[in-house]
Amino acid sequence: MNIDIDQLKRSHRQLMRLRQCFTSCYDISSSLSLEVVLDSLMLNVMDNLGAENCSLYLVDESRNELFLSLSKGPLGSAIPAGQRLKPGEKIPGRAWQERRTIHVTSEEVEPGRDLISPLAGSCEVETTLCIPLMANDRVLGVAKITNKRLGGVFDDDDQEIFELACRQAAISIQNAYHHLNELELQSLESEFLRAEELRKMLLPDSDPTLPGCRISASSISCKKFGGDYLGYLAPQNGESVLGIVVADAVGHDLSAGLLMVSLRAYIHSQSKFLDKPQTMIGNVNALFAQDTEGEGYFCTLFLLVLDQEHKRLRWVSAGNPPALLYDPAADSFQELKGGGPCLGCIAETEYQVFECPAPAPGSVCVVATDGIYEAAGPDGGMFGAERVKEIIRSHAGQPAEAVRAALLDSLQDYCGTEERDDDITIAVVSFD
Repeated sequence: MNIDIDQLKRSHRQLMRLRQCFTSCYDISSSLSLEVVLDSLMLNVMDNLGAENCSLYLVDESRNELFLSLSKGPLGSAIPAGQRLKPGEKIPGRAWQERRTIHVTSEEVEPGRDLISPLAGSCEVETTLCIPLMANDRVLGVAKITNKRLGGVFDDDDQEIFELACRQAAISIQNAYHHLNELELQSLESEFLRAEELRKMLLPDSDPTLPGCRISASSISCKKFGGDYLGYLAPQNGESVLGIVVADAVGHDLSAGLLMVSLRAYIHSQSKFLDKPQTMIGNVNALFAQDTEGEGYFCTLFLLVLDQEHKRLRWVSAGNPPALLYDPAADSFQELKGGGPCLGCIAETEYQVFECPAPAPGSVCVVATDGIYEAAGPDGGMFGAERVKEIIRSHAGQPAEAVRAALLDSLQDYCGTEERDDDITIAVVSFD
């Protein structure tokens, strides 16, 4: 039997290189750190294939460009850090655009078209292999090796091993990206939780007391960071006047919550004008509009002033649903309407104050943002003002806290497991 010694040697060499490649693939896939993955790919490829130079590019999808991430070797180290290439530009750009391996030798290289390193013109480029790093049919980057330390050109075996390593590297790069995204999401989640904790710190920690009435209010976020506001205002020179403010910023995300923080500061800065509610809200709007006018941000607001000294209710509305005042003796509802626009729409806006005599004992007043009225049930129908009125009617004569709890319990029963898409802020006043 004739034995081809040369073929055996080639097979043994290939087997050893494949074994090295599998070891390299293990090294490449053993970390979720992008830097470690790229460094492992570069070191293993240069070692196993005897490559003199290696450059790794990643895709910047936001700019549709390749950017240099790592580069080593006499030619590779001379490439400007952070170099960027467009699709089809130089050999890496061509491999990215054409989504295929490109192998060129010295006879095929055109320096102006193909070469990147400023030293490439003075050092002969004998052989270059460039392979796109692809995972799930998505090009994540490009790996390029140039010249062999012992001379010669990269052959088919070199290309096969390089492609195998690049396929594993692409999967590892994708996993590293997923890991980075997960870490960023966890960090963002933590930031949201801290921000929501701060927002809750800015809400009243207890309900105030006022002669002749009881007050109960709450603000519930539908997202990680709420965009509703609830606050109480009392003039320093009198204990028989109290302002209740509910507000709702456009949106249900962090931007809405940040708007509420600003709005709270503006409201408290103008609380000295509580005896002139229309002036107070006009000033708040002017301040708020400086931040939001022309940007599409706005918020609704309702200010209810309980003036026990003058036995009256006063209110100003800026695009908020009307408050509901129920008189059980007459079994009638009065809607406390106002015609002012939302805050932040027009800087120079004059708001109007409305008032009515102090409600009779047993009456109930409910001020709320639109979240309770527009909450959807399983069939898509809204909770609506009529349900709110019926609950108020059936619980009139009970303390404000009982009325508020009944409203929220009924809302929960109506919505069931449906996820709410709006914050809910509600303040209830029961009159003794």
